[in-house]
Amino acid sequence: MTNTLTKATRSTLPDGLRTIERRMTQRASSAAVVRRESREEISRIATAHGAGNVRVFGSAGREEAGAHDLDLLVEMATDRNLFDLSQELEDTLGIAVDVVSEGALPPYLRERILAEAPPL
Repeated sequence: MTNTLTKATRSTLPDGLRTIERRMTQRASSAAVVRRESREEISRIATAHGAGNVRVFGSAGREEAGAHDLDLLVEMATDRNLFDLSQELEDTLGIAVDVVSEGALPPYLRERILAEAPPL
């Protein structure tokens, strides 16, 4: 399946193949583009999972065209987990998503990540 399917061709695909084609198209987009276009959806999902103060770091945070995954820095409610959040984001966005809490940042990267992590 290619990203050049016509609108007419897409409409004749079974639901499962349309979903696969959509995800392949999204994966071909950079994570920075997905971040910009899905900001509200990411925020909604994060809130539903007890995450706040969502910030982006890494290549998507720097708006690099070749960004292939989305790195998010969040503050999580104590009774929630990062895995469920990252899994729903990956399923929804169709790209790899890494979610980390500020306390889990490696000490040698902490200052750099905090300095470059703009709000979602």
